[in-house]
Amino acid sequence: VWEQNLASPQSQALMKDLFWWFFAEKYGQGDHEAAQEKLFSRMAANFVRLLTKVPQTHKDKFFDRFYHIIALSVFVGFKVTL
Repeated sequence: VWEQNLASPQSQALMKDLFWWFFAEKYGQGDHEAAQEKLFSRMAANFVRLLTKVPQTHKDKFFDRFYHIIALSVFVGFKVTL
């Protein structure tokens, strides 16, 4: 369940959009609220798609740890790129 859902297009898109949302928040110059709103909307849509994709029997276990995996992924992305 982990590999299948973490490698899913929804999960990957969520990680990428979260990276760029934080990048805009920390390093964005000028008005970047519209871009962040668009990213946030895409993240929400992909989270709902992922929520419906994970089997009911694994939802609790998967989503109890998912936020930590996403946070670490974004953190590592920043450490590697900056």
